[in-house]
Amino acid sequence: MRHPALLLALVVLFTGCGKKPPSGREESPERKRDREAVRTALEAGTYRGAGQDVAVAPIPAKAEAAGPAYAWIDHVGLATIEKGTATLARFPEPATQGLPLYVKAMALDGANPVMLGDRGVFEISAGQRTDLGAPEDLLGLDTLAIAPDGTIWVGGDRGVAHRKGGEWTREKVEVPDLESIDFDGAGHVFLSSRNDVFVLDGAAWKPIVRTKVMTEGHSMRPWWHQTVVAPNGELWVLSCDQLMRIVAGKVTVVDLPEPGFSHGRFVGDTLVGKSCLTNSLVHIAMDGALTEVVPKARLEGYSQAIDGSGRLWVALRTMMLTVVGADGTRTEYPAGSLPALGGDIAALVVTGKGPDALPAATPSARATITGFVLTGGTPLPRISVELCKQPGTPAPTPCAKDASRVTGETDDKGAFHISAPLRSFQVVAKVDGHWYWLMNHECTGLDPNATCAIGTIETTKAMNPNEAAGLRFVSNHDGEPSPF
Repeated sequence: MRHPALLLALVVLFTGCGKKPPSGREESPERKRDREAVRTALEAGTYRGAGQDVAVAPIPAKAEAAGPAYAWIDHVGLATIEKGTATLARFPEPATQGLPLYVKAMALDGANPVMLGDRGVFEISAGQRTDLGAPEDLLGLDTLAIAPDGTIWVGGDRGVAHRKGGEWTREKVEVPDLESIDFDGAGHVFLSSRNDVFVLDGAAWKPIVRTKVMTEGHSMRPWWHQTVVAPNGELWVLSCDQLMRIVAGKVTVVDLPEPGFSHGRFVGDTLVGKSCLTNSLVHIAMDGALTEVVPKARLEGYSQAIDGSGRLWVALRTMMLTVVGADGTRTEYPAGSLPALGGDIAALVVTGKGPDALPAATPSARATITGFVLTGGTPLPRISVELCKQPGTPAPTPCAKDASRVTGETDDKGAFHISAPLRSFQVVAKVDGHWYWLMNHECTGLDPNATCAIGTIETTKAMNPNEAAGLRFVSNHDGEPSPF
């Protein structure tokens, strides 16, 4: 569950990959003209900065061994996948106004996973959690990265900071719409964002490219996603649509075909990552040519990682976890097929080449979710009830567009008992033509065959009705405790 403000509106997340036409549709003449104009301007230095003259170096290649994959299960704990098994270590969080901590990003400090949560950074080592604090006065942090020297970097719309020697230091740079923090082998730090890309050269932040001044009328404007140094020493700056290659201050731009490139890492001489439009596995060769691996294997995911074997790990809305091999082979884990992953995967990281053997999927385990629907204490029988990860505007029901949707109805005593796969669920119920959403209550981290009492929807406790959206919100803080 997210910040309460997110419960009061339907939030649509948009990744700025440019206004590309749907796959298979020819670009308009205007679109082609704008693409060529952007490429010409970038190569001519119209938007260049002093950072293009900084001497960069690739991170030295090292032999990578097999290692575990880590998945943070929101509000539950850390799942570890290695040697053909999956295990879960629970790290319960104290609730703040009914809302527990949730994790936005995860990275590796050596072999230890480090998490960026909504209330700070923490590390898991030897089964123990260590809080690492957070930079002061920096809200809305959502990006985490760890430099080769172990320095922890975090960033968001309001700024960037790093932690070294146990102390947090805020950087004197602001990068709205920050997409990624990356490093090279010479101690440089790169910040990629919607409009600008910066490099930390010594103590100075220098712009590599600044496209904020680009004419708003362009149908295509770059949205910079990542900056990496290729094994041959070239500096690569990537948007969904284009790859800038910089060598000794000289820029060449390669147009990337659909589905474009979002984020990834070099595996040998190939940049391996996920695409912008489909979350599928894509490769960029050293000549800049992009290839989509098994084009039909397009994934609707919300957390991804690339391991040293070139596999793409994706947490999915339709499938709990999918691992796409370098050859496009997919290993899929439906909800409940790995009980250790009994919730929402908020973040993924993989050590080295990843597990040398993946666990086998078992028959999907289920749990039972129970609750009540009442009006003024009177049970309401035969009421439609829906469970899903994140209810939204009824279209036609609040969970209709959620792949995790499970339905049921109340019995003569106003109770519901719904069998559901091992995922995270919230509950809504339809009473007299209105949908009621029980806020700040969810069932997650369930064991197979367990029962979770999610709470009671008491319609007289509805507040902040969003009549336009057809939703009424119910909070039981004054009587019934939150399950967290």
